Amino acid sequence: MKSVHWTDKTLAEVKADIVARIGRRHPFLDVDPPIVHEVLERLTSLERDHWAEEWSQVAERFRLQGGALEADGEVSRAMEAYFLAYKLFTLARYPAPVSQKKQQAYRQAVDSFLAAARFFDPPLERVVIPFEGKSVIGYLRLPPGSGPHPLVIHWGGIDMWKEDTGQGAEAFLRRGMGSLTMDIPGTGECPLLAGPTAERVFSAALDFILTRPEVDPARIAVHDEDGALTNV
Repeated sequence: MKSVHWTDKTLAEVKADIVARIGRRHPFLDVDPPIVHEVLERLTSLERDHWAEEWSQVAERFRLQGGALEADGEVSRAMEAYFLAYKLFTLARYPAPVSQKKQQAYRQAVDSFLAAARFFDPPLERVVIPFEGKSVIGYLRLPPGSGPHPLVIHWGGIDMWKEDTGQGAEAFLRRGMGSLTMDIPGTGECPLLAGPTAERVFSAALDFILTRPEVDPARIAVHDEDGALTNV
């Protein structure tokens, strides 16, 4: 998946590009057009924090809506609202959290995703894997039953992070396989930047998953961003 490069375009050109992407291309595939147009009408520049503030303002509206719905016991609608807040906060930090407001939006995107994930079935477990004095963060989902289950370790890419890999996780779960998703080096919550030895974060994830009795150690595979499935 190629990243979006808007640095050499005018505000009007960027807005036109976004409109063309609605419902067609990441990261505007599944965000309601009226919401996108609402934000575009308020954008007055491509300054990073202004971008983050405008998307975050709408995202916060849905985050609060999710909280109110949850308090009223409307779990399904609360999950939808939290999930929409996550998507909008993700747009606020897009393509990378390289300013203060974008960093704040990224944390709010993760928090909103995890709020929605409380209602996932099967449930999502946020795992914290010790790594060289830091942590590798992953999302583990397993099929019903004690197992041991086959499992696929997978990830996104430069601009699709672990919160964006839900469709892959669901596809594996429908086939009776567990899912462990994580961020690649240089993205999201990965503790390493990209480099010639950065693959050791994946080794840490594999070492961790081998400690889980619900997972069949003889049936673990890796699914990379190019679609290749490799047994490990």
